[in-house]
Amino acid sequence: MPYDPNDPFMRRFNEDFPILSATMQNPDMQTPRPDLDEDDLIQEYPVIPSRDIVIYPRMVTPIFIGRDVSRRALEAAQDEDLPLLVVAQRDPTVESPTMDDLFVMGTEITIERMLRMPDGTQSAFAHGEYRVEIMEIIHERPYLRVLGRRIPERAAPFENEDEMLRRAVLVLFEKVTFFNPSIPEEVLIAAMNADDPGWLSDLIISSLPIPLDRRQQILETLDPMERLRKTSIFLAEELDVLELENEIHEQVQRKMEDSQREYFLREQMRVIQAELGEGDEFSREVVELRERIQASAMPEEVKAKANKELGRLSAMPPMAPETNIVRTYLDWLLDLPWGAPEDEEAIDIDRAEEVLEAYHYGLKKAKERILKHIAVRKLAGDNM
Repeated sequence: MPYDPNDPFMRRFNEDFPILSATMQNPDMQTPRPDLDEDDLIQEYPVIPSRDIVIYPRMVTPIFIGRDVSRRALEAAQDEDLPLLVVAQRDPTVESPTMDDLFVMGTEITIERMLRMPDGTQSAFAHGEYRVEIMEIIHERPYLRVLGRRIPERAAPFENEDEMLRRAVLVLFEKVTFFNPSIPEEVLIAAMNADDPGWLSDLIISSLPIPLDRRQQILETLDPMERLRKTSIFLAEELDVLELENEIHEQVQRKMEDSQREYFLREQMRVIQAELGEGDEFSREVVELRERIQASAMPEEVKAKANKELGRLSAMPPMAPETNIVRTYLDWLLDLPWGAPEDEEAIDIDRAEEVLEAYHYGLKKAKERILKHIAVRKLAGDNM
C-alpha cells in the first residue's frame, strides 16, 4: 500500500510514532544500501559514545547529546562534513570513555533533525546508515575519532526454508506485544510486512526492553538468518519473563480481590448482626473470655493456646457451627482448677468407693486397684 500523508491514520501515526513513520515514508530505509566501492568502505568518524542505546541501520532513533565529547564530535562532523559514528559503551557509568570503554562495532548515522534543549543539551533524530567496524583509533581527545569500515547490509529475502523461522518469530513477537502494551501495534504491523530477515531482526530488537549487551549482539551479527535466530531466542526469553510477571500480577490481583471480598462480607455481616442485636452480645462474650483467660492461673503455653483459639472465635460469625465448639473448648479450659492447692484431708476412700459403685457396674478388680491407689496416696502424702 503506497504511503498517503493525507490519510488520517498516517497523520496520527506521524505524530505519535515518528521513528516508524519515517521508515514507512521512505522505502529506501526498508531496503539495504547498495554495495559500495572499496574506497567508500573506509571512513573517518567522529564518535558519539552512547550509554544505553544501540542504533540499527534503516532505523530512526532519538539520541541525546549532552557530554562534552559528544558535542565536540558533532561539531567536528558538521565542520568537516564527516559522517558520525554512534558506539555503545560497555559500562554506561563511565563519564569520559576511551576506546577501551566502547564496543568494537557501531552505527554510522545521519542527523535528521536537531533540537536544542533549555538545559544546553541537544536531542536529535538519528537515521542509521551502516554497521561500522572500528579498525583504528585516530585520537581520543578532545573527542573520539576513529577509522572505521562500513559493512553493507546483505540483501537476503526470505527463502522457502526460512519461512518457518519467520513465522515463529512473528508469533513470538505478537505474544510479546500482547503482554507489553508499551510496544505500539504499528511496530507489529511493520514487522509483519518486513521482507528480509535482517530488517525484521533489527526492527523487533529495537522495540524490546532487553539488556544493552544483547542489542549489541544483534548489531554485531552480520548474517541475516543468524541474526533472526538470535532474535527468536531473545524473544522467547522475553516472553517467559513477561508471562511470569503476568502470572504473578494475576495472583496478587486475585489475593487482593479475595481480601477485599472477605472484608466486604465481614462488614455486611457486622451490620446485619448489629441490626439483629447479635453482634454486640457476641463481642461482649469475646471480651469476657479474654479477661477470664488473662486472669486465670493456667500455664503460659496453655494461655497462648487459649488466646489463639479466642482469636479464631472472634473472627468467626456468631452463627457458624464451629463457634460453639471453640467456645465450649475455651469454657472447659477456664473451668479447670489451674493452680488450685491439693487438700490431702479431702481424700475420702469411702466416698470414692460409693462413686465407683454408683457410676461403674462390675469391674470389681479395677475398682479395688483404684481404691488401693487412693489409700496409698492418702498415706504417703507429699512423699509420693
